[in-house]
Amino acid sequence: MHSDTLEGFRLSPQQRHLWSLQRSVENQPYLTQCLLSLEGPLDPATLQKALRSVVLRHEILHTSFRCLPGITTPLQFIADERSFSLSVCDFSTLEALERERDIETLVLAARSRLLDFEAGPLFSACLVILEPRRHLLLLTAAALCADVPTLKNLIEEMCRCYAACSGDEDCFAEPMQYADLSEWQNELLQEEDAEVELAYWRKLDRSRLTAMHVPFRQGLEKQPDLQQGKEFTPQTLTIPLEAAYFSPLTALAQQCNSSLATLLLTCWQALLSRFTGMPDLVIGVLCDGRHYEQLATALGPYARVIPLNVELTAGCPFRE
Repeated sequence: MHSDTLEGFRLSPQQRHLWSLQRSVENQPYLTQCLLSLEGPLDPATLQKALRSVVLRHEILHTSFRCLPGITTPLQFIADERSFSLSVCDFSTLEALERERDIETLVLAARSRLLDFEAGPLFSACLVILEPRRHLLLLTAAALCADVPTLKNLIEEMCRCYAACSGDEDCFAEPMQYADLSEWQNELLQEEDAEVELAYWRKLDRSRLTAMHVPFRQGLEKQPDLQQGKEFTPQTLTIPLEAAYFSPLTALAQQCNSSLATLLLTCWQALLSRFTGMPDLVIGVLCDGRHYEQLATALGPYARVIPLNVELTAGCPFRE
């Protein structure tokens, strides 16, 4: 009798959290996506070669997830067959309004496509031709395989590989693989110090959050899409920061010896506190998770949400 032996790896803590969230969202997996604008001459064949080189180098981009019999949490399996193809859409003959509509449709279709976590692929790329020297590159990956910094690192590596492929040069040294690092993370969680750290996070009182009310919530609850029993659909809200506000905010952050990101987070905390009338809040803050220099260019879901406990006492100056 012939039997195949499969080598699987445990999920990282970040992947386990994402998997538990996804189980409650039947038809809408968590995704990471970006749309990149490319200006100048471009050879699609060389771009595909460069992207394929990145996919070959990083196992997490050709990883699948399978649940063994009797187990609800999957293992990650690295596919032996590492095929990758870049799809191409030519919108160069379309009128401006039709082109914008088709681009939006393309992005939404990639976002709503059902993923086969066992068979894959869980990473895809589509090149959109706008003009001979203007292109868009749509990258979409399952959140189990990539976070936002992953796509940024992937783009930087793709650009270097594109230049190397154009000159018929070989690329880079062997990268750190995510499966190895996820094993390392799991080993750290089994140490005694980890229990002390986890106990700190578990003692945070989140019971008051269920009773928190914010403006306009009553009106939103009347919408059919938000009725009880409706599945949660992960979405993002993007609000462009007008140029007129950028310089004063940057100057204020410098005066406070802080970063613009921290300044905006403080504004959000103060706003929520005033809206809810609660002086103490717990806010989820997304952290990159690439604390070590060796992980700066790593691909994979390292980002995680940390609960930040905020206490705003009456009369507390904004600068504090």
